[in-house]
Amino acid sequence: MKGQTQKGMELLEKACRLDPRNAEAQFRLATIYDRFKRFADAVRHFEKVVETDPADARAWDYLALDWEPLGEVERADLAYGKGLAVNQPGPHFDAFLDYNYGRFLMKRNDLAGSQTASGPRRGTDSGCSSSLVRTCEAKPETQE
Repeated sequence: MKGQTQKGMELLEKACRLDPRNAEAQFRLATIYDRFKRFADAVRHFEKVVETDPADARAWDYLALDWEPLGEVERADLAYGKGLAVNQPGPHFDAFLDYNYGRFLMKRNDLAGSQTASGPRRGTDSGCSSSLVRTCEAKPETQE
């Protein structure tokens, strides 16, 4: 249905009405709402996804991202935390969750939280959760 977003939305809305526990239909519809910046609608459907499948880290990440522009900072923070807790390799793994959470914390001026949010990562021993944080804390080299 590429290029037929409206028709796709109508079919997904119908699928969601027929089976409200269809997490995949809810997820796909929510991502369309997200793309069109209809954040409240996206949140409503992402909440149905995590209610049905609380181990879907992708849905937790999107949910947090969509809470942010609605001014629901605490809800976004909780959603990021739940997403990080379940983000494991598999079909619902979210490769951007750490980055999005770190960005969220940095927007809140919580650099310390962004450094320790996920503990040591990817073979680093600095305890930083992203290369962005490692860059921020790097000390300038001195020339001799």
